[in-house]
Amino acid sequence: MTIDSTFDIRDGLRSRIAQSSAILKTVVLDVSSTEEPDLRRQRSPCLTRRQQAGHDRATLEWHEIKPWQQRANCSVKECFYSWTYLHNETINIYSHLLGAVLYLSLPVIMFVTSIPPRWHIATRLDILACSSYFLGVGTCFVLSTAFHTLHPHSSPLYHFLISLDILGILALMSSATFPLLHFSFPCHPVPQAMYFILSLLLSLTCALFISLPKLRGPELGPLRAVLFSSFALASFVVPLLHAIWILADAGGTGEAWDRMALPWVAGLAGCNALAVGVYGMKFPERYYPRTFDIFGASHQLMHIFVLFAALSYTVGVFRMFDFAHGVHGGCSTSPLSSSSSPIP
Repeated sequence: MTIDSTFDIRDGLRSRIAQSSAILKTVVLDVSSTEEPDLRRQRSPCLTRRQQAGHDRATLEWHEIKPWQQRANCSVKECFYSWTYLHNETINIYSHLLGAVLYLSLPVIMFVTSIPPRWHIATRLDILACSSYFLGVGTCFVLSTAFHTLHPHSSPLYHFLISLDILGILALMSSATFPLLHFSFPCHPVPQAMYFILSLLLSLTCALFISLPKLRGPELGPLRAVLFSSFALASFVVPLLHAIWILADAGGTGEAWDRMALPWVAGLAGCNALAVGVYGMKFPERYYPRTFDIFGASHQLMHIFVLFAALSYTVGVFRMFDFAHGVHGGCSTSPLSSSSSPIP
């Protein structure tokens, strides 16, 4: 009798587990059959699956997520469909999507169509230095847009895209040094070449740390931070200060101010500082939860400040070009002026 009752208990447990599994599968895979019709009327299939769990919002707080629920994995089509409706990634996507279109178009607009006409006098090195920066910014914005669009697809794609996103930031930082070195050291080819080589080596080292899985671990985070900070200092800040010192010593602070377009370079630094500040402090959502879920979150502000920083430096590059081809911009000993010839 005891044996029979034991079997009955086990059978009951098996039956209860089977029923629970069936219910769980119904909740996870087929909740549309038990939900109200109005909860299923959504424009995105990926968004629909989130709302089929009984929520009328696409973004949930942590305490609203059931222990058994998983992050929704959207198809590529569903991810790109998210461009058509408003959500918490919309500003992140469109701020850099529009920036990517602008910067990838600039080399064609400026050097092929020659709009405005002053770009007719651009030398091959002018075109190389300026186009490298424009394409570097465009690459950064394309990879950023891809990450913010496709990261809900799957965990492997998320980690792959975030590596590309960081590589895009590295491409922007590397490309920003080209016009600075090109226009700021016209009479000093030795430090110019030295900084070019140093920037190249540091950018390759940073790219190596991002690309190799063994070097992505959290234990190497401080080393990566030091590496990127060293890259920014060695490839941009130190050459900038060195050029200011050389130009101020030779022609006064006025020449350094005009030749290097320092107000616009300061705009670049200021916007980037604001971007890092709001992102690091998680301002303002840290102090006003749920208020900036769609508009005004720190990551969105960072994107906008980075775009403004790129635009400020772009105007600075234009000013550097104008000064270099002006009355006081030449240098008879400069390899940039003697070895380059205008494009016919």
